[in-house]
Amino acid sequence: MGEKENKAKGSASSVSDYILRDMANGAIVVGSKGKVLQMNEAAKKILEISDDQTQSFLAGIDDGDESNAAFYDCIFDAIYDKNITNHKKVPYTSPSGKKYSLHMTSSFFQLEENEEEKGIVITFADETKEDMLILKRNDSMTVLVGAVFVVCLWVFTIALYRFLKDPFPTQYLSRLCEFLSCCMLGIFLKFTSFTVADMGLKSKHLKKDLKEAAIVAVCLLLFMIILKVVFIKLGSGYFAKETAFWKYDDRPAYLIEYIFIALFQEFLARCCMQENLHRILDSYKHGDVVAILVSSLIFGVFHLHYGLFYMIGAAVLMGSLGIIYKHQRSIWGTYIVHYIFGIAGQCLHWI
Repeated sequence: MGEKENKAKGSASSVSDYILRDMANGAIVVGSKGKVLQMNEAAKKILEISDDQTQSFLAGIDDGDESNAAFYDCIFDAIYDKNITNHKKVPYTSPSGKKYSLHMTSSFFQLEENEEEKGIVITFADETKEDMLILKRNDSMTVLVGAVFVVCLWVFTIALYRFLKDPFPTQYLSRLCEFLSCCMLGIFLKFTSFTVADMGLKSKHLKKDLKEAAIVAVCLLLFMIILKVVFIKLGSGYFAKETAFWKYDDRPAYLIEYIFIALFQEFLARCCMQENLHRILDSYKHGDVVAILVSSLIFGVFHLHYGLFYMIGAAVLMGSLGIIYKHQRSIWGTYIVHYIFGIAGQCLHWI
């Protein structure tokens, strides 16, 4: 009878070894002395350790590794506290820098035939994708509600402005629009995973980006000049005959003022709107295109007080700059183009 029981236990042990080996989740068996007795392939893959490093895994922990402190604390708490079952979700960063969200479960065991053979079994499920989906859903709802709220508030503001028969100059509306956009950015920073680091303020290839932007800006300036010549030759009546072809002394302070206006508008259009939409739609086909299109339309709506043609022009400009931003992932190139376009539009009387 005893021999049969031993065989049965041996068979059960083999079965558990196979189960442990083939589990999709990571699994580590730690003995009572803190030595790793077994680690399956899923655990080795996530932790990025080789077979030779398995047994010395816990002994080689770096005390200065703050990023994985919660992961190791969960293991050691289970060893020292010897709780029957522990559940905890912790972050883990692999040696290569890959970030995980792991749901850890630890169970204490003690073999009946040998009380000294005891330890814990730790399993951890990779829930990174699930957590990212939840985060993306929450971000999507916040961005949608924030954008709709600010746009609707802006439309009602314009309606009130018209109802009161334009009580102040339209440039004050532009500043109000930028203030509302800034509020929208604040909402995104506060209630989504969007951070200052995501704002496109850093460029890996700044000189290259600025060179490309300068070429685009010069081409755009030449196009505006040629198009004005064509309009004048055709006698379209768009430009008043008494005005000079190029005049920059009407508002000299505007040259300096627009340095900040263009930067602020690019900051909001790219960092606030396009980048947030890109983060939400990055897993969808043509997500970048949709992000550019929607952010351009929103920017066009923010110019509602200037009329339909100005709205269309603003949307087209932002769409073009959105393509540049998609390529460079930095606002500095688009800022250069935006500034030159705005100043040239004023000097050539397009605006």
